[in-house]
Amino acid sequence: MSFAQSTATKKQKEAEKKQEKLKEEEKKAHEMGVKRHMKMQDKETRKRMRQSQKKNKKNNRTKKWSVKRRNE
Repeated sequence: MSFAQSTATKKQKEAEKKQEKLKEEEKKAHEMGVKRHMKMQDKETRKRMRQSQKKNKKNNRTKKWSVKRRNE
């Protein structure tokens, strides 16, 4: 019976590896699409896009609790 359990975990691990590989490929394809989109834009638009990316990245960070709030 332990043999049957080990084969199930092997298959699970293989399935997880496949999912992980698909996610990586999807992420890579998305990044390539974004790069392609940026290349098509003119210089000023690319500059605005980079600025908005930085702004979004800054605003999407997790909020840290302030010291005042932790002491309460």
